[in-house]
Amino acid sequence: MKNLDLEYLKQQKRKIKRKSTKKSNKDLQSEALSLNIEDKWIKKKDVVILISILLFIICAIVKVHKSTYYNNTIYLDKKVTTLKEALKITDSQALKINKKAKLNGINGYINGSQNIINKKPRLSMEYIKINKGLINNVEHRISIPIDLDNQQISGIYCSRNKSYRFDKYAFSYDKSKLDINDIYDIINKKVDMNKVLSGYKPSIDFDMYNNTCSIYVTYYKDKDAEQAKNNSSVQYRIEVDLRTKEIKNFSKKE
Repeated sequence: MKNLDLEYLKQQKRKIKRKSTKKSNKDLQSEALSLNIEDKWIKKKDVVILISILLFIICAIVKVHKSTYYNNTIYLDKKVTTLKEALKITDSQALKINKKAKLNGINGYINGSQNIINKKPRLSMEYIKINKGLINNVEHRISIPIDLDNQQISGIYCSRNKSYRFDKYAFSYDKSKLDINDIYDIINKKVDMNKVLSGYKPSIDFDMYNNTCSIYVTYYKDKDAEQAKNNSSVQYRIEVDLRTKEIKNFSKKE
């Protein structure tokens, strides 16, 4: 009797063990199935993430390289004759486009004819704002041409490009130290303008960048238009420190 009871207990234990084994196998299968589903879902999710990243990069590149041209003429309300007055107008126009834009440079061109230099230059004011991005810094440039002869702004050009510089602006222009009349005074000190004006196509160009104003006075020795093309040009170059108004360099090329 005892042997039968023992045998019965052993059989029951074996049944329980089999059940527990079957149960664990089922659990393992279900776990494996769930892991397989999760693994597939993760792979699909990874693909979606990668596509999203690629789209973001493409959009960022497209956004970086962008240009806009505002082809409208703005007539000046009052007569403008100085850089200081011109900058008040262009500053307000630049801030309408980008509230944090800063003056980055000034270009000027003064054309002339025999014995006359037009003292109302065509100017171009350049403004810049560097936006920090996740991929690249973006350089937002605004160029505003202002013609003091015709007293108008004709078209504003804006561009966005990848920036290779830090968010620092080396340009520093003191309006009280160097204006159009000061540029003429510096030229007259270093250049014989009578000789320049007696030549063919006299002109004055100047640009202000990185605390330096570079002035170029050019003319042709030969008045004949055909001969003027044959290396008869003479150019004076004057470099002025914008902070001190002192001449740093003077050269003549012919």
